[in-house]
Amino acid sequence: MVPVNNLAGLKVSALVVSGIGMRPLMGFNQVGIDVYYDSQRPEIGPVIDAILAGNLSIITADQTCGGGEDDCHNH
Repeated sequence: MVPVNNLAGLKVSALVVSGIGMRPLMGFNQVGIDVYYDSQRPEIGPVIDAILAGNLSIITADQTCGGGEDDCHNH
């Protein structure tokens, strides 16, 4: 919960990830940080454009990683 609490303390309201585990996702959700999913854009500018345009979805439980490096669901 240290990363969750650190980001909450900085008043972060949203994250964009290409993968996340269930426990961190639940932690971010508990402190009111929205977690968006994007695995298509390696550069930050297009990610910001996509989130501002409403083109990124909030990540769901079925998109979480199970702990292995190749264990993320890329939907």
